[in-house]
Amino acid sequence: MKLAISKYVPLITALVIVAHILFFKSGNLTTGSYLSSLLSSCLISIPFFLSAYFSDVTKGFNRYFVLMAGFIFYPLLMLALQDSLVGIVNYVWSVDEFAIFFACYFFANIRDWLLRLRLIQASKKMTNSVTLFNVMLFMLISGSFLIAFILSADPQFTEVTRFGFTLNIDAGVISASHFFSLLLQCLFLSSLLIGIYYINSRYLIKYMLSRHGVYIFLCSVIICTIMLTPIVFSLISFLPIANVEHNALLSETLSIYHKNNYQMVLVTFLVFTPLILLFEKQKQTQEINELSQQKKLSEMMMLQQQVNPHFLFNTLNNIYAQSLSNSNKTPKLISRLANMLRHTVYEGQKSHVSLSDEIQFLKNFIELQKLRARDNLTLKVSWPENQDSSLVIAPLLLIIIIENAFKHSIEKTSGNCAIAINLSIDKNQLNLTCENTFVDCIDVKNKASGLGLSNLQKRLNIIYPDNHQLKYGKFDECWKVTLTLELTR
Repeated sequence: MKLAISKYVPLITALVIVAHILFFKSGNLTTGSYLSSLLSSCLISIPFFLSAYFSDVTKGFNRYFVLMAGFIFYPLLMLALQDSLVGIVNYVWSVDEFAIFFACYFFANIRDWLLRLRLIQASKKMTNSVTLFNVMLFMLISGSFLIAFILSADPQFTEVTRFGFTLNIDAGVISASHFFSLLLQCLFLSSLLIGIYYINSRYLIKYMLSRHGVYIFLCSVIICTIMLTPIVFSLISFLPIANVEHNALLSETLSIYHKNNYQMVLVTFLVFTPLILLFEKQKQTQEINELSQQKKLSEMMMLQQQVNPHFLFNTLNNIYAQSLSNSNKTPKLISRLANMLRHTVYEGQKSHVSLSDEIQFLKNFIELQKLRARDNLTLKVSWPENQDSSLVIAPLLLIIIIENAFKHSIEKTSGNCAIAINLSIDKNQLNLTCENTFVDCIDVKNKASGLGLSNLQKRLNIIYPDNHQLKYGKFDECWKVTLTLELTR
């Protein structure tokens, strides 16, 4: 099994974060302490990686038991033995470190789990709704509630320094009126950030950057910064929260034209720009992939539909020829044709059909061809003895090979001809070998004969891109086609 490194990036991210947390907790900020915390984190996190790996190679609901063992039972066991491990290992993990691993892996795989639980539509809607604007809106609103809740415990900032401010949340009672007042002010501040985001996304990036280049975009950012800064900070200055401790939101001089204010707005533009471009790039890539899948599906359906008229045209010609001679084979031909058309119309429109049904379709076709064949045909057919009813295959693939064999043997020569068909199943691998008498006038790429093997090759590239092998050509005075397919259940 190929190891997909990308699947383990979230766990590696959690490993790096936890290692640095333990490193800073130790208080010994040396290279030796850093390497020690990193090594310790690698050893303790091994069960997480093993659980993620074996969950990928395990089928059914057993994979969820493997995940539970690694991400739930193992952390619980380690937390229960926490006191016993003190003194044995240098770094003892708390709930926080285990929660980081769980969160990183959970959010990386939640969409795949939803798809496996057949919540496809809900998952797609959830994925499509995750935009930068929605993420930022959620973070600003939730952050506004959190800040308002903390500050409402004590209306005053305890200390404001050049590094920020500290809060006193030891107040016993939270004032509801003060909470809602702070919440409205925080939401107003959030709306100012959303406004800057909107201007940057909808106008500067969409029009200036995409149409006129980087230089014009930077000039536009400078213009917007100079014009918006006084407006934004004049609005902030009217907020009660800014008047209580102005150093937290405004410059020391309370001037809306202070250089620090311009720097804050400029930095906001510059921070939003790469995030917006990153999300737009991801959105475009997703749309391109969806269009590519739709194109492949449309092409596959078009190729599949082109098989049906070709087969119907040839068969009706055969029935017509038989009816002119009042042959008693005509009713059998019509009966066989009806069964085959039923399979073509109802089963041929599906993405996959039962392998046993497709083999029965091939048997009907061969019987149909035997009725119209002359005595100069030598036919040898070998079918798989034991068929797995759970195997499925894309419809109307194998018929192209067999139809070509009959067409270029019976129709292209008046002498003796032979066809040998061998179909076998080895576990989930299908092997089809078809040999027929080679006639010099055979032109496999003749457009009049339908899409033929070129049609088959295109459909195989779409449906089984990495799970098929098709070979054909002249071997020992006969035309031989070999197809190998990895089937699914």
